[in-house]
Amino acid sequence: MKILIMSDIHGNLVYVEKIMEVIKKENFDQIIILGDTLRSTMGSGWMSESDIFKVCDYLNSLKDKIIAVRGNCDTEYDQKNLQFNISELYKVIEIDNRKWYLTHGNLNEMLPKLEKNSILFNGHSHRAELSYFFINPGSLSLPRGDDTNSYIIYENNIFHLYDLNDNSLIETLDLNK
Repeated sequence: MKILIMSDIHGNLVYVEKIMEVIKKENFDQIIILGDTLRSTMGSGWMSESDIFKVCDYLNSLKDKIIAVRGNCDTEYDQKNLQFNISELYKVIEIDNRKWYLTHGNLNEMLPKLEKNSILFNGHSHRAELSYFFINPGSLSLPRGDDTNSYIIYENNIFHLYDLNDNSLIETLDLNK
């Protein structure tokens, strides 16, 4: 199973168009969005309504593949414009005999107890991290610190963290080792 994992899109059309190029080249079975899909706390002028609607059109075209959770910037207005669910604070899915706990990361105390051999997936920090127990794809549009705009591709128990600007590989985590 090939999965795209991203977070903290914040409705940025420039970076959504870049990730759409990746999506066109790859054949993803699923796309995971770890919150903050459309809105931003950056204030007015951050993005235009027409850009938001274009982002919605792109994401809605993938609605059958998307699994998403709610971020701290996601609103009811956002949910009305998206054709996939962003209202749940966390989701638990099973991939390759491993439980994946998906959350934005601002309310981790709401999660159920994590089981052995499971992985917690967060966004929120805008900082990428790969470990055997915790995965954060960083931010698609607003990286912090020395991080770059990033996303993850998962396949066959291997996570690959990529730089969205040039699609270069940043880091790999192989769960088979």
